[in-house]
Amino acid sequence: MHCYRTGTDGWFRFCGMQSPGHGPRYAFAVEPLVANHPITRGLGKGWKTPKGELYHSIKLFDTATPLAHAKRRGDGKPQVCVWTNRYHDARVFATTIGHHNETMVEPTYLDMLTRGLLWACSRDPRK
Repeated sequence: MHCYRTGTDGWFRFCGMQSPGHGPRYAFAVEPLVANHPITRGLGKGWKTPKGELYHSIKLFDTATPLAHAKRRGDGKPQVCVWTNRYHDARVFATTIGHHNETMVEPTYLDMLTRGLLWACSRDPRK
């Protein structure tokens, strides 16, 4: 959902990251930062999205744990694109990947998304 521009500080704290926009549409490599986490375990050394839009991560809150990033076109600056967050007693899984249908039908993306949702519901994604 496109709520990144009008979100409140409370929304960003819930999500764990503030991201004001994205770059151009291009394929980018997603690199796991935590290979043994239940959400990123299936990514291996990473995967490349079909054409997508990499969102700019400007503020990652202390309650968030980055799980994967991709490098921004042009300057190569890493942008967190998969993370978890603790908001009070809630487990939050978030990703900025999946802006276009080409990405949302990718098996690797769907597996990561499923693992993230299961993790957020305190279910074991390994089963």
